[in-house]
Amino acid sequence: MDQSIKDAHATAKIKLQILQDQRNKIDREIAEWKRVYDSLSAVMEDVPDDVVIDAGAEAFPLKFTDAIRVMLSVNPDATMTAPMIRDILTRQGFDFSAYKQELVPIHNTLKRLVDQGEATPVTENGSTVGYKWIDPIERVLSQDPAEIVVRRKRKQDADALTKISAAINRIREARKEGK
Repeated sequence: MDQSIKDAHATAKIKLQILQDQRNKIDREIAEWKRVYDSLSAVMEDVPDDVVIDAGAEAFPLKFTDAIRVMLSVNPDATMTAPMIRDILTRQGFDFSAYKQELVPIHNTLKRLVDQGEATPVTENGSTVGYKWIDPIERVLSQDPAEIVVRRKRKQDADALTKISAAINRIREARKEGK
């Protein structure tokens, strides 16, 4: 494959990762300001009708697993429990009537997210007490570039590994500068 295409591909991948990180930050800010707005609305007698808050659920209907991903990712430092997630989903209008037990699909989804490396269980005294989000970029940065290649079953030469390492190092540096 032409080297310029490989370079463009690597650049696009890095840019997508940076943009995803920025989007996650904006999603967290939206969720925080939505909570502030809702709290203030609760204590106000008159809330103007012309104020519309779009938390995203109405504009972009999410699948069940994606909704749980969003909840975990907008609160990356919070330990979220299945009942907390159920309560948020219920407030957002999710209909649990198809389920005999509302927490079962949430627990199953959380276990899948853990298996996929997207969330981590938080334990106390050997028992899981909740779950936390693992930032996608942090997941990649915590891996050895050689392991990424092996896991994806791609055979690449040492030059390709060097480029992957360099790309990961550029992301690490960009994240350090952004903090």
